[in-house]
Amino acid sequence: MVFVFLLLLLLAVPVAAQAPTEAAGAPSPASQGPAPDPSPDPVPSPDPVPHLSFPLAVRCSAPEIDAEALRAQLALELGVPVALQDAPGVAHLAIECATIARVRVTFARAPAAAQTGAAAEPPLERVVDLSSTREHALPTLALVLANMVRDDGAELLAELERAQRARASATAPRPAPAATPRAVSPEKPAQVVRGCSEHGLDPTLVGADFLPYVGTSTLQGTRVERTFSLNIAGLTGAVRGFELSAVLSLDDRALCGVQLAGGANVVRGPMQGVQLAPANVVRGRVDGVQLGVVNAAGGHLAGYQAGVLNLALDARDALDGAQLGVANISAGASAGLQLGVLDVADGPVHGAQIGLLNYSSGPVHGVQIGLLNIAPSADAAIGALSVLWKGRTELDTWISDAGILSVAVVHGGPVVHNIVGVGFTGRTATHVEGDVHTSAEVLSFVPAYGIGVRVIEQQTLFTDIDLLGQLLITQDPFGGGADTSTILQLRAPIGYRLSRTVALFASPALSVSISDAGDPRVAEPVLYDGIRVTNQNASERVALWPGLSLGARFF
Repeated sequence: MVFVFLLLLLLAVPVAAQAPTEAAGAPSPASQGPAPDPSPDPVPSPDPVPHLSFPLAVRCSAPEIDAEALRAQLALELGVPVALQDAPGVAHLAIECATIARVRVTFARAPAAAQTGAAAEPPLERVVDLSSTREHALPTLALVLANMVRDDGAELLAELERAQRARASATAPRPAPAATPRAVSPEKPAQVVRGCSEHGLDPTLVGADFLPYVGTSTLQGTRVERTFSLNIAGLTGAVRGFELSAVLSLDDRALCGVQLAGGANVVRGPMQGVQLAPANVVRGRVDGVQLGVVNAAGGHLAGYQAGVLNLALDARDALDGAQLGVANISAGASAGLQLGVLDVADGPVHGAQIGLLNYSSGPVHGVQIGLLNIAPSADAAIGALSVLWKGRTELDTWISDAGILSVAVVHGGPVVHNIVGVGFTGRTATHVEGDVHTSAEVLSFVPAYGIGVRVIEQQTLFTDIDLLGQLLITQDPFGGGADTSTILQLRAPIGYRLSRTVALFASPALSVSISDAGDPRVAEPVLYDGIRVTNQNASERVALWPGLSLGARFF
């Protein structure tokens, strides 16, 4: 134990003696001078201005005023960042409101008493009525706030802009060394290959075939381009001129000219000219006319097709021209006219579709006229029924001067719309037998259909012009059958929007009623006397009168 104690003592003595030596030999900081900076890179300077955002306090319960949206709009107007915060010690803006009809705006300028001894300027206050702007209340309020800051806080705004530029320059990364630009040759526009383009074939004046490869094509094959081609069923590389076949014309590369056949014309490349046959088929682009029972263009159709079935099969840009037939089908975008029983475009349409059924998978920048029109949207869809799943849909309810309470769906595009609805009204039925007069109250069912146009569309006002027909169907309590009468109206609904979803409208109208003059058992549709157009002996009673409807519209 004693031995261990002595060993520890001997080990501790050199350490204790060495510490004073090092302390004594170390120079003082004062004698050393400034210590060298261990970091080779300079320390970045602090942020020139700690607060770079303009404070905005929003205490507003009106649903039209969204604090975050207002902050973003004000930052866009001022060109400096804006922060949502209460900042009583610095210049700031404050908004207080319960409704947009009375918005209190306060601009508190920076207090100067602590620095210069001058009295602090009083805050600037304004009360703004935004009820007339409604949907534009937010940008209007942001413009008012920005003008207040520019007029009374120009120095603060300039300071914020300088601080923003200083921070941007302090934190901007060092630019990377510019790379040596490589020379890039401009891209050549894609060459459009047409039927009359050069196809690298040997020209020959005349060719004739009984069957493909039976005739001049036996030796020439598809290596030549004929000027005149006469066949029963012929094959050649291309025709630049005229081709006539009793059954089949088959051009392997292209057609530039006129092609006639008793059965079919087939071109496995582009065609530029005219094809006339029961069946005309082109695999490539068509610049010209196809006349037949079936016409098909595999590439872009820049021309016309007339037949029973017309097909433009380019999925990107199918049609630039017209298709006239029973069924017209475009596999891509269409520009021009489709006229037939069935018109189909699998893409946007720039032009017109006219048929019993018109369909477009893309928007119609033009007009659809038919019994049924279907598209995402259309500038004008005119027909018995239009289905536009991205169009305008509104719900109307109104009561007319004829005592009919109606509900209808107004649906269509920005200009043209259809009206489909139903209504009810009470009528008095009378029955005369000898000197006995019997009456009974009955309920009339009134389906309605119409078409109209939107002539005025403003933020709060709108006006339509509609042609509306209503059919009064009344069960005869005496005879057991159903009596009908008709009301036709040319009306002009004039509406005022109370909100984004509700409007009230009044609709002056010129009404015409048509009823059976020889059947007095069910009352006429007119509740008061109009101007009778027909004479007393006519079997139909036609009356004319001015009318008015009052209703509400829901968007």
